[in-house]
Amino acid sequence: MESPQASPHNGRPWFTAKEAAEYIGVHLDTLYSYTRLRKNKPPFIKLGNDRRYRFPKDQFIQWANGSPKQG
Repeated sequence: MESPQASPHNGRPWFTAKEAAEYIGVHLDTLYSYTRLRKNKPPFIKLGNDRRYRFPKDQFIQWANGSPKQG
């Protein structure tokens, strides 16, 4: 079950890249650079060959709050 904190956008289980960047307060390009890190990158799924990313809300919020992730 999704936590109330994790559902600010239409009850979807994921953030778009723009929503994820807004959630952590960074520019969209900064978020994209985070996805290229070798370690501690945010959880995401890349759709196609362009910049269509989806960030699972619960996992992304955990990552944003400093939970260690495997990279």
